[in-house]
Amino acid sequence: ELEKEGWGKAGVASYLKYLDKHVATQGDPLKGVETAYERLHTVGSDVFTFVVDNAFPDTQQGARDTLNMVHKVLGADVDGNNFLQLDNVMNGKYKFPTNSKDMVDYVEYAEVYSKEVQKAFPNGLSDDDLSKEVNQMRYWLDKPVVDFINSDQLPHTDGNTKKADFEKWVEDNKIKHNEWGSSDPNAHNRGVDFANGEFNTKDQIGGKNGYHLEIIFDQNGNTVSQWNVLETDENGKIKSNYKIYFPEELPTDPRLREELFQRQKQIANTDSANYANKGGSQHDALDYYPAGTPDWRGENRESPNLESNVRAESKNGDGRGYDTYKKDDPEAPWKKYVRQQGGVWKLKK
Repeated sequence: ELEKEGWGKAGVASYLKYLDKHVATQGDPLKGVETAYERLHTVGSDVFTFVVDNAFPDTQQGARDTLNMVHKVLGADVDGNNFLQLDNVMNGKYKFPTNSKDMVDYVEYAEVYSKEVQKAFPNGLSDDDLSKEVNQMRYWLDKPVVDFINSDQLPHTDGNTKKADFEKWVEDNKIKHNEWGSSDPNAHNRGVDFANGEFNTKDQIGGKNGYHLEIIFDQNGNTVSQWNVLETDENGKIKSNYKIYFPEELPTDPRLREELFQRQKQIANTDSANYANKGGSQHDALDYYPAGTPDWRGENRESPNLESNVRAESKNGDGRGYDTYKKDDPEAPWKKYVRQQGGVWKLKK
């Protein structure tokens, strides 16, 4: 059965290795097998990650085989709008983690997946089908973290923003963390109205440098993510036609037009996981250039078309209010604010 689910012979052998190592010596091995099977169907659980990490040889081809296996298990399929769907997640065969303990395990899975990408593409992503799936998987990697922050499963302290609650959870679980991210958040401030106090910052967690998973927060400590606004159809699939979110005709009502623009900014400034361990040439090859679109950054005009139509359109807007700032620039909007207790941002006096 597991072979048919996409694990193949190598994945099944890795799963049996897990059972032999972690279940066979338990007092009730039958119960252990039942639990392990259930855990295998939770993406990023200890069982799922073990099987992924031990299925193929530690080589470039082994890494490509691993990525293809994971994608097949999750039902990865790039649709007619160039959007990566995960059919077996959306139909419930596999589920993302939702509780705190599983989320801690999931952070480790994100690191394992990123290492496989590094091995499979030592010179960066290309324009093949696997590259397109890998490039868009970076958004799916962040999704359960965003959902966890927005849910009632994240421990809450009265008076705290979601950003502050998340950072406390990260600290309590001893997860490597970059509170401000390791680079300026320009690419996550498209269309933001700095003059009226809007600005987005980012948190990065995971890996030895706290770099892989990336969450974007607005000035009020709420998540900024495409997953907050993308819609699903009756089959659970993402509605991926960009015209749903970027209609050719704007509403005539100013209030509705502003609501539409706010939703568009969630997509334009969304989180996107990094596969590199840190900034530099590896980050450029695996994360920066693959996410380029022909009409957005001039230096990225030769980037392969790996982004979904929705994301590409979100980057091709007029960029209202968008300006260029570096993270440590004293004139950057986020430098004009100080964070109060509970994660509330106040304009400096």
